[in-house]
Amino acid sequence: ELNLSAMKRFFWEQGERRILEKQDYFVRQGERSGRVAYVEDGMFRFVRTDTKGGEHIVGYSFRDSFVAEYTSCLCSRPALADVQAIVRSTLYVLNISVWGASWPSNCSS
Repeated sequence: ELNLSAMKRFFWEQGERRILEKQDYFVRQGERSGRVAYVEDGMFRFVRTDTKGGEHIVGYSFRDSFVAEYTSCLCSRPALADVQAIVRSTLYVLNISVWGASWPSNCSS
């Protein structure tokens, strides 16, 4: 079993506590986001909008987990999906540069 207590503590100590209301966005599709967060309470959905305007839920993130739009966060590319709060949610947000060297990435061009 993976023990994430040290990582959670790092986010609690170094992160900015933010509350997002239901339907607020943490990341918008197409934007570049360098943020990652620990979800203390709440839920998020990842929604990809296709070229015809259709919305497709492609993932979820729940309480006591981490949330980011990984392509954008780790690879400095435009986000492939919106990350939207499903309910009122409490986050501890860090810029990826703060987390930086502790989080390996593999972004091939």
